[in-house]
Amino acid sequence: MDHELFKIAGAVAGIGGLALAAVVYIFREVIRKEIFPQLTKEQAYKLLNRIIVLVFLIGVLGIAAYLVVNWKNGSDRIPNHNRDKQTPTPTPAKAELSGTVVDQNEQPLRGVKVSLDDIPGMTPVETSSDGVFILKDIPRSYGDGVRIRVIALGYIPTPYTEDVIIGKTPPIIKLRRK
Repeated sequence: MDHELFKIAGAVAGIGGLALAAVVYIFREVIRKEIFPQLTKEQAYKLLNRIIVLVFLIGVLGIAAYLVVNWKNGSDRIPNHNRDKQTPTPTPAKAELSGTVVDQNEQPLRGVKVSLDDIPGMTPVETSSDGVFILKDIPRSYGDGVRIRVIALGYIPTPYTEDVIIGKTPPIIKLRRK
């Protein structure tokens, strides 16, 4: 049973918990032996005072040990370029969006141009033989909204636009013949 106390204290509170459990265990033994009735008031006061000081010192040592270990481990994890207080430049997010373009009979449409209205300068892509398009290297994050622009000669509406969320279900765009 006594080893369970130390096991639980170590798991919950680490080194400080083990130290505190040891103090509580010793103090419990002092109380069990009913030492206090045998002591004078001055001796009982000194014993309690020493137990309190012991608990305090163990707590301070536990905190100091924690700080030393984290300081040592933390300094090993910091790259040299961050030690000079330089903030790294964040890499812009790149996402991918795919979907399918079909006609009113749900047959895939090949060679349809698909682009994004929201991002100027992105090269349009063409759908494959199975009607699939894949827009790569979109400078947005997954969960962001974008507007797709679809241009298919001989189909309406031209141009077709639709707002979609990157990373959600790939859109299926249905066009009709003129």
